[in-house]
Amino acid sequence: MERARAAGEVRADLDARTEVVLLLALANGLTASVLGRERTTDDALRVLRHQLDRVLAPTTG
Repeated sequence: MERARAAGEVRADLDARTEVVLLLALANGLTASVLGRERTTDDALRVLRHQLDRVLAPTTG
């Protein structure tokens, strides 16, 4: 995440360590909800992609 941020691939205003923890927790939670049949894999992928799009938004300026 730090390297991606340095390369301008991750928003500079985000804390890399916090985002990694958040992404791992999100992936774990989504996996559990899919296995528990609380949501479909398509729903889980949509949520994960939304978060990744937010974090990996190109740096502007």
